[in-house]
Amino acid sequence: MHAWYVDERYQSFALTGELHAEVGAFLLHGFTGTPAEMRPLGTALREQGIDAHGILLPGMGAHLDRLNTMTADTWLAAAHDAWREHTARYRRSILIGYSMGGALALHLAARRPPDLLVLLAPFTRMADRRAVALPVLKHVIRSYRPFEKIDFEHDDTRTFFARTMPELDLDHPEVRRSLTDGAAISTAVLDELRWLGRQAERDAAKVTTDTIIVQGDADGIVQPRYTRQLVSRMGGLVTYHEVHADHMLPFDGWPSWPTVRDLVTAATCRFAAAGAARSEE
Repeated sequence: MHAWYVDERYQSFALTGELHAEVGAFLLHGFTGTPAEMRPLGTALREQGIDAHGILLPGMGAHLDRLNTMTADTWLAAAHDAWREHTARYRRSILIGYSMGGALALHLAARRPPDLLVLLAPFTRMADRRAVALPVLKHVIRSYRPFEKIDFEHDDTRTFFARTMPELDLDHPEVRRSLTDGAAISTAVLDELRWLGRQAERDAAKVTTDTIIVQGDADGIVQPRYTRQLVSRMGGLVTYHEVHADHMLPFDGWPSWPTVRDLVTAATCRFAAAGAARSEE
């Protein structure tokens, strides 16, 4: 178990009321992420009377040491199993995916449609054009370290970790060593991620559920042009919001969080109210 992720907020969550809710939301986090990034949105939905469940995907969080053994099929199987259980529990279900979780959500929505789909910076293609070479590159360059050249004294670095993992002491030599030397991601697992995104693009046309998509205009990880292309491929009605933000849309420590939260909760509120009105007819 990875020592950085022992806190409860990094684990799967179930935010439910005392009474069984009619509507449940199922939230999927991003690549190398944890349910912690989806908890703020889950909490906002629970305040609307909507149950919220978020799962920890295999090879993430406390199990990050197994990330490089993961495949797209592993992630899809875990998401499918949990989504199947979720939809059996609620009369109406909302499916919410962020980044890689958005790619998984598209796959689920094409096969077991939700009643409402919400995608935050949904991943379909890698920003780095060299990613197209990953099927070959993974046999030559085995891994890379994303934090190998990190500047621990830079304000942006300290702000990022303060907002995402505030418990990390960036001045501790062991923490610095773990980040620069230990956080190696294999190119093979990146190729699995690449495949998952391309599959999400192919699944888009099969998704006819009403969909809300929120995308940051300054996102350098999931580029807006790829999300606009995704919108054009979707098989159902899409409401697209491009907001002034980077990739960190669901994180409540980022300036864009209130905008993202309000866009999503306004849509879920309308959805819940429409369903309640139909039930009374």
